[in-house]
Amino acid sequence: MSNEIAFLIQCFFGDTEDPYLASIDRAYFDMQTHTISGNKIDIYEMRRRETECLYEQIMELPEEADFDDWHEKTSRKMKKMDTPVQLTYGQIQKWINMTIKYLYTLRS
Repeated sequence: MSNEIAFLIQCFFGDTEDPYLASIDRAYFDMQTHTISGNKIDIYEMRRRETECLYEQIMELPEEADFDDWHEKTSRKMKKMDTPVQLTYGQIQKWINMTIKYLYTLRS
């Protein structure tokens, strides 16, 4: 990878030592812009719990899994979480979709 591309990746994703977490964090940023309201402590706690859940779900995704089933299960699991700020299905689905796209980009 050229230095220029590595620099752009670093600027966009930040620390990419863990590409899974880097993808989840960047996707969260894209999803939450202008869509989440509440106090900062509640939002932080929701993000922490939901990030852990999404990370676990991605790590458990078998290579030969049915993506649609996995996506639906993950969306339902995240929606049912007891967090101070509740995300909509649309927000959750965007977070998951962008995470997968970014992860694919980082691992290519």
